[in-house]
Amino acid sequence: MPSATGSSEPAEGAPAAGAMTGGCLYGLGLGPGWRCLEAGAGTGTVAALLAASVGATGSVVAVDLDTRFLEPLSSETLDVQRLDLTSDPLPIERFDL
Repeated sequence: MPSATGSSEPAEGAPAAGAMTGGCLYGLGLGPGWRCLEAGAGTGTVAALLAASVGATGSVVAVDLDTRFLEPLSSETLDVQRLDLTSDPLPIERFDL
């Protein structure tokens, strides 16, 4: 699915945006063991940051309608799910973030 710029590639500024977001997330106390939901995960920049931050004792569920950029990031810590946020129910789990 093309982005707002018409490209099917991740946005050039995605890593920088992830780093800026990381500062906000760490300010909330994000760390090992957290359970996170990334709704509308897009290219996976933030989902990957979350997975690295929560470590093996935490988990991240990354959902998006188009999961092509997320699927390569899937791991024991990062669960990728294809969902339509406008009509599909979100996972019924308890999340810290």
